[in-house]
Amino acid sequence: MILKIDNLKKLAAAVWLICLVVLSATGFGPWLVLHKRLTGYWLMVHVTFAPVFALCTAVLAVMYAHNLSFDKKDWLFLLRIFRRRNANKETVGNGSVIVMKVCFWLICVSALPLFLSSVLSMFPLFGTEGQEILFQTHRYSALLLSLAAILHTYLVIKIQAQMRQQSNM
Repeated sequence: MILKIDNLKKLAAAVWLICLVVLSATGFGPWLVLHKRLTGYWLMVHVTFAPVFALCTAVLAVMYAHNLSFDKKDWLFLLRIFRRRNANKETVGNGSVIVMKVCFWLICVSALPLFLSSVLSMFPLFGTEGQEILFQTHRYSALLLSLAAILHTYLVIKIQAQMRQQSNM
């Protein structure tokens, strides 16, 4: 059973990363490269991958929330950094792991306005100014989520490489 859950986690993470790359390329590409808004086939690809991304985000948030929650070791590490506590025999956390946890929770928190802004813009509840606010909320939430995801992915790869290197010694 554990192997099946681990495989499901890996599959969801792989699909999530693929969707993130596609959504980032289609969402930011026309804006950065062509200086135009998202329209046409780019928009269709973007809208096709978005629900899969939202579903994978929810699945990963539920599956990894317990593993990436903050604990006493993380707090002791932060206290040691800010010199509020002397280094003693207590086990402290790893700085990379703490940043990875912060990135995970930043992804989870920034996903809410990202998804809500796109869904709410589909209803005729907001006028032109409201639609512009929702669009900007969507854009900047996506930027924050993308940056946190890039840093999180880098740290996951780095920490796994360190663990493999330590196990080979």
